[in-house]
Amino acid sequence: MEKVYEAEYAGHPVRFAFLEPQTRKHFKFWLKPVEGEYYDIKATPELVKHVLAHMPEENPEYYAEYKALIGPTSAFLLRFRCCIFHAVAFLWQGKAWLLTAPSGTGKSTQFMNWRRLHPAEITMICGDMPVLELREDDSVWVHSSNWNGKEGIGSKTSAPLGGVILLEQGKVNQITPLSAHEAVPALLCQFAVSYDTEEQILTVCGMLDRMLSSYPAWKMVNLGDNDSTELLRSTIGGSNGTV
Repeated sequence: MEKVYEAEYAGHPVRFAFLEPQTRKHFKFWLKPVEGEYYDIKATPELVKHVLAHMPEENPEYYAEYKALIGPTSAFLLRFRCCIFHAVAFLWQGKAWLLTAPSGTGKSTQFMNWRRLHPAEITMICGDMPVLELREDDSVWVHSSNWNGKEGIGSKTSAPLGGVILLEQGKVNQITPLSAHEAVPALLCQFAVSYDTEEQILTVCGMLDRMLSSYPAWKMVNLGDNDSTELLRSTIGGSNGTV
């Protein structure tokens, strides 16, 4: 009999079945066992092997399965106008801010700097793969998930979007408004979607359009030092009406 477990993302229950029992430990407190054999998502052995082939050799198959479940989960959530997005999502001044960039660019460094410099101000929502939700009133909300990155920092927290920061490493600290020409290709690839169907494309593009038309977005070139974090804080503070 297939063992089925349920997790909830943005208020929507998702039922999982696993190839490897050890995969569940990476979900930590997110899962609860449920009755019956019906499930929404189960990774295929082929998908796990594909993910494993792109990971360091020391990673076991159950960790590859955990990572392989991101895409199918994101595709499932699209029916609810939700999608998994690659970013560090943190709570500040009652809003969720997204630091997005390819892995290894310094997203977590910025959060760690901020938490060290202003420890009472900031809370991590999700360290790697938050869930974005486009609500019926066209507002965008940010929700936590169990995919919290290598640091494993996160909390079961939700908040309305405050803004988006596209992060780059550089030799100076500089932050400028992100143009649509730069934003669309850079942000589309951060949604955890394969864009296999017209419905997927339309849903993600609708969410991205709302993000760019209703919320501030910046491009930040940074050194990853304290000054860069203070620059980030003052910039989004100005957009939020605070300092």
